[in-house]
Parts: sequence; C-alpha cells; structure tokens
Amino acid sequence: MVPTLLVPTVLVNAGRFTLREDAMTQEKVDPGTDTALPPKKLRPIQALVLGLVGMGYGDLLATLGAYLMIFSPTAPLLTVAMVFLVILAVAQVVAFFAKRYVGRGGLLTYAFNAGGTGPGVLTGATLLIGNVLLVAVVVANCAIYAISVFVHFGVPAASPIMQTAVLAGIGIVSTLICLRGLRSAADAGGILGLICLPFVAWVLIQGGLTMGVDWGLIFNFDLTAFDPSIFVVGLVIAGSSYFGFEQVTTLAADTESPKRSIPLILFGCVAVGAPVMLLSLVFGARTGILHVDAIEAGESPLAILANAADLQWLAVPLDVMVLASSLALLIAVQTYGSQLISTMGEIGLLPRRLSHRSSRRNVPVAAIVTTGVIAIVAPMLVALISGGSPVDTAIYLNQPIGYLWAIAYIVIGVLALWVIARTSGRHWLTASCALVVVIGFVVILAFSMKDGFSTMFAAEAWIAVILVALLFTVFWILHVIRSRAGHIDMTRMDEVE
Repeated sequence: MVPTLLVPTVLVNAGRFTLREDAMTQEKVDPGTDTALPPKKLRPIQALVLGLVGMGYGDLLATLGAYLMIFSPTAPLLTVAMVFLVILAVAQVVAFFAKRYVGRGGLLTYAFNAGGTGPGVLTGATLLIGNVLLVAVVVANCAIYAISVFVHFGVPAASPIMQTAVLAGIGIVSTLICLRGLRSAADAGGILGLICLPFVAWVLIQGGLTMGVDWGLIFNFDLTAFDPSIFVVGLVIAGSSYFGFEQVTTLAADTESPKRSIPLILFGCVAVGAPVMLLSLVFGARTGILHVDAIEAGESPLAILANAADLQWLAVPLDVMVLASSLALLIAVQTYGSQLISTMGEIGLLPRRLSHRSSRRNVPVAAIVTTGVIAIVAPMLVALISGGSPVDTAIYLNQPIGYLWAIAYIVIGVLALWVIARTSGRHWLTASCALVVVIGFVVILAFSMKDGFSTMFAAEAWIAVILVALLFTVFWILHVIRSRAGHIDMTRMDEVE
C-alpha cells in the first residue's frame, strides 16, 4: 500500500518540477524582435512514427493470427479484409475533418465544431472513458512483459506487491518521458516501439514455416458453421489495434502543415496494418489451432512460435523488446490522452487546471500527470473489484475499448454526412465511407449487445454503452450549470491555421 500512495506524489512532484524548470529557464527569443519564439512543432515524420507506435503493431504481429483462429475460425481472411476496409473508411472520414479543423482534441474538436454541444459532449464522454481504459490496459500489458523478464532472471515478481511496484515504475518512466515534450515522446517511442518488429517477424515466419502454412484454414469460409455473433467478435479482435488510430489527430496543432500532413499520416498508419495482419494470419494461424490449450493457459503465441522455430534462446530478448514496444505504446497513449484531457479542461468540461501547458516544452503538464496516475491506479482498482491481480486488467478491459470507439466512429460518421448535406459539396467518396462507418459499427454494436448480459462479450458491450450514457448525462448537467455561470466556453476550442 505504501508504494501505491507514493506514486501520485512522485508524479505530481515531477509535474511541479517541469513547471519550475519553465520558470527558471530563459525563453528563446527572436534576436530581431526580442519576442519569444514558439516551441518547435513536430515534423510530419515524427508524428507518423508516434502514430505507428500507437498502433501496437509488434503485439498485433505476434498474436493476431493465433487469437483469430481461436475466437473466429470460420472466416479469418474475410474478417481481416473487412476490418481493413472499414478502418480505411474511418480514415477517409477523419481526414475529411482533419482538412477542415486543426486542434488538440482530435474527434472531440471535430464533433464540437461540426455538430455543436450534443455530439461534442457525447464524443468527449466516449473518448474520456476509452482513454482511461486504454491507458490501464497498456500499462498492464507492459507489466506482464516486465514480470516475464524478471522471472527469466530469477526475480520473484508475480506477487501483488511486486506487480504494484512494476506498474508504478512503468507509469513513472512513461510520464517522465511525456513531460520532456512531444519531440522527446516521438523519438523515444520510435526507438522503443519499432526495434522489436524485425525480430518478431523473424520468429513468426520461421516458426510458422516449421509448423506449416495451412492455406485451407486461411481461406476458410464455411457458411454452414457461420455465426454472425462470433464473426463480430473476430472483427473486434482484429480491429483492436486499429481502434484509436485516429488519435494521432490530437497532435495536429503541434505538427507542421497539419491540414496536409495529418490526413497522410492517418492513411499511412492504416496502410501499414494490412501487411502486418496478413503476415500474422498466414504464419500464426496454425498456432491457434495446434496450441489452443497452451494459449488459453496463458502461454504467449510468440513463445510457442519461438519453440517451434528452435529459437528458445530468443525468449528473453524478445520479452525485453516487446516490453520496450509496450512502453512505447504507453508513451503514445499517454500523449494522446493528455491532449484530449487538456482540451476538455480548456473548454470547461474538466477542471481548467488540466489545460495548463508548459511554455517551454509545450505539453499539458497536469494532464500528463493525471494519465500517469490513472495508468497505475486503474489496474489496482480492477484488481480490488475483480479479486484478481493488477495485471489481469488487460483481460477485463480490452474488449470494451473497441465498443467505445465504435460509438465515437458512429458519431463522427453521422456528423460527416450532416456536414456534407449542409454544404452541398461533392464529397461522394467521403459520404460513402461515412455511410459504411455508421452502418458497419451500428451492426457490430447491435450484434454484440443482442444477447444482453448472458455472455461476456455482450455484457462488455452493454457496460460500455451504459458508462457512456452515464458520463454523457453528467457532462450535460455540468454543461448546463457552467454555461449559466459562464464557465463553459466553446469558443476556446483550439483552432489554428
């Protein structure tokens, strides 16, 4: 309990140190005018790297093929193809707004500007819950790999106290990197996040070839055994890495030439996913068929592939590299989440203190510290409620994240159709994509929720919708009260050229 209580204190003091450093550091000035120079913006390539790191492609490459064959074996290739096409449609819709609005709120900025208070508050409620769960899941995944590394070296790290210490250490390291600024986060995330991909691909391909590639499994489409509900579960699993990909738009106000670069970055992040998913499916599918019992018992598909490829000596290095990749993902998620929280503080939906930005590093200090505290406290709360351990958070919270982003994508798709109808513009491609997005995610939610609370996946979908409805109600009441007092100011929604 003592480490748990110390963590918020450490993170808050780190934030205060950053602000104190701002006050003690002389601002860089233009020698010609003696005016303060604005902080350097991210180069588009840095924003793209942070976007790719935020996709978690290392973990996706290692596990998607096996998990898809376990949970949705009737039409795996169709599942991957549909996910890619629907997410591509989402990218087109988000790019449509990215060319019109530039801010730090991502979909929140677009919803408020295009639809007003109602859609904006609904989107804010959805994304806030989604980011809280996402931070908790990612830090839990980091802890799983860190504990695995400790165990390899003979350190007993499976006890709740050690898990708490590991979670605290990971959360503090990630928060300190984020406090260094967006450029530092992008550089650190790029180095840590992309280093594992060649090694994971090597193990995946060699292990898959050793087990044998079963093209019949990959191209399987059995109508007699086809179950729409199971197929939808497969869609959510395959799309799990994509959900939240558009949060790279929260970097728009801090990226060079955002109206041109952000749409390209969106499509770049989506495009890289296609070969990653196909590689994982082709070489990892038989792992999910031949070793389903081991995977369900907790063994990593990547470890199974390493054993099959006679690469057991890579077990520890791979765990270290995947841990680095997971830490990079946490850095990206904290960066996006802090930008969203800062924007919500800016407009008054959250305390305005959260909108304060460091003048020297141009980062929302209080918002970053908040995400760091969430990263550590949320898994502990899940453990307390479920009776499990903190690292079990990934099991309980991973699925609802997909349903939360489904709600956000439905809102943004409807708004795109509304804007196009109002402006009478010839955006037929965007309108078609918006229609695909709305219909696709409505169908996913409907099929996921049709069984009520009788199954785990249906219950998680209902819980996600209920949480959004409750927080939307709270935010709406807060909006009404604060608007009358003049504390809600939608004109402060960040907008730059």
